[in-house]
Amino acid sequence: MVKMLPNGDRFQGSPSDAEMQRRYKAVSEAMKAQGIDLLITATADPLQCQYVRYFVKVKRGVFSVVLFDKDSNISFYGHGGDGTPAFPTNYGIKLLYNECIPVWMNNCVGDHLLGDKIKGVIKKHGFKKIGIISRQQFPSATYEDLKNISGIEVVDATDMIDQIISVKSEEELMYHQQSVDMHEACCAAIPALVYAGRTERELGMDLYRLSCLGGGCDFLSNISVGTMRLCGPMYPLGNQDKIIEEGDCINILFEVPNQAGYYADIHRFWALGNCAPEVLECVAAAYEAQDYMAALCKPGVSGVEIFNVMNEWLAAHKLPLETRMHGHGQGYGLVERPFFDARDPMVLKENMFLSVHPLVKYKGCQAFPGDNHVVTKTGAKRMTKWDRKVTII
Repeated sequence: MVKMLPNGDRFQGSPSDAEMQRRYKAVSEAMKAQGIDLLITATADPLQCQYVRYFVKVKRGVFSVVLFDKDSNISFYGHGGDGTPAFPTNYGIKLLYNECIPVWMNNCVGDHLLGDKIKGVIKKHGFKKIGIISRQQFPSATYEDLKNISGIEVVDATDMIDQIISVKSEEELMYHQQSVDMHEACCAAIPALVYAGRTERELGMDLYRLSCLGGGCDFLSNISVGTMRLCGPMYPLGNQDKIIEEGDCINILFEVPNQAGYYADIHRFWALGNCAPEVLECVAAAYEAQDYMAALCKPGVSGVEIFNVMNEWLAAHKLPLETRMHGHGQGYGLVERPFFDARDPMVLKENMFLSVHPLVKYKGCQAFPGDNHVVTKTGAKRMTKWDRKVTII
């Protein structure tokens, strides 16, 4: 259940001061090693806000920008009235600059307002080498503004930060375990929520409510449901329109962050009344693939190496190859590195937190049961304890 807080305290989850100082120290040391004076990251995406949250614990609204300099000074910009505070002053983060800018990400007439603010900070403090984190999410107009400042160098610092973020501290793994436990508590309630005649949407809304009451944090859209005779695609809330019938396989994916903002996921299957034999065979093969992949996830092996070996395993079993990814890291972001795809060279290290979910397509079914694992010296240890089977209701 949601932790009870003193009346008026609206901040549900908070890493310790020691954890925040650990992060700042690690990032500052990496910056100095690469000669970077200032890091900048921005997001308007609640699914991929990990870089902002790593520095300030939370993501404010739909427009959040963090500046972090080599001496661990932090500044924050967000949407709001000119000059007003963009970040709550009671969240325990000391900010050098804390300002709102009256701009949405789609407001073209304000393209240069953020760039002008950052330009002022750079000039005032004499920063010369600027690192951008997650250029995919960075406002293009602001990036152009930075590139046009004379006398500075703009570099991509995403990999530098990913190498730090992807390895979890003991405290972070504790938060992840809390999230794993929350997901399993929701699974325990599902047999009481599924019966013929209900719509997927009714079931989905119950799952949303359970997640909120269980301690789910501010973004719950990744609760997907699919009901059909053979296990297959799952759908978000807006597409959960089918009526549940006897003999359906109920395919549910939870990917919800907890109060402190740390993600976990779980993907399981239920069957109403009876289960098609094809589903049982497909799910069993998917768990075999998952165990094989978990054993590969040892320190020193790269994401792309595991992707290729897993596709070799699928080919050996005469199953379709994966063209997306077999799994990924998690943290403040739903999907983080390492990516087990055809491109990510990141090498695994101990204490990386992973979602291991290889996809198996077999006899008209498709299954990628998801479980959370943590990398150890001997392979990935499964943190999810929920039964790995098709549960008959």
